[in-house]
Amino acid sequence: MSPLEPWQTAWPAGLALLLVLLLVLRLHRARDLPVPGRLWWSALGLFLAVRLFALPVFSRHSFDGHEAEYWDLFRGVSSPTRGGTVLYPAMQWAWHGLGLLLPAWPAIPPVLTALLGAASVLFVGSMVRSVATHRAGWIAAGLVGLHAGHMAWSSSAYNVMPPFFWGAAGLALVAWRWRSPQRFTDRRFSLQIDALAALCLVLCTATRLDASVLWGLAL
Repeated sequence: MSPLEPWQTAWPAGLALLLVLLLVLRLHRARDLPVPGRLWWSALGLFLAVRLFALPVFSRHSFDGHEAEYWDLFRGVSSPTRGGTVLYPAMQWAWHGLGLLLPAWPAIPPVLTALLGAASVLFVGSMVRSVATHRAGWIAAGLVGLHAGHMAWSSSAYNVMPPFFWGAAGLALVAWRWRSPQRFTDRRFSLQIDALAALCLVLCTATRLDASVLWGLAL
């Protein structure tokens, strides 16, 4: 059997991402997804600002280890490989594809991961709010948003924040469905949310294999 080509190890993740985008667009047009309020956007801006300015994202950030390999893919110095359990194919193609669309500025990868990190904090808060209380959700968001480890990884191009973002998004959808069964009487809507949550967890696993443990929480 001949070795897999690079695209053959990454196309399932690409398909999952496309389906997520299509589902979100469909649900948004139907006004079936909750609309973020002013407080949500303010919290997102706060957590993003903390990640961008409390850490050396713009001044002294250096790409090392596997992060340097993702940086090379982003700026077109190297091409995606069929990857393995360390340099994930989905992450390789994500950075390579973004590099084709964006300028090769060193600040861009950390800023993008900081945005994912800030958004993931709010998904964690949403998940806790669904299984506990509104106040507990904001407390959880604050604790995660100001956690030193989470902030540090939010400024890195390693495959840490992308799987955390997708995992938090998937579990937030599962928790929302569990807490608000009255909103899921429409079978089509219910199936769409289930599919969206599953696809988020697929992307979580595709960007970090050991994150597959989150499937146990979702089932």
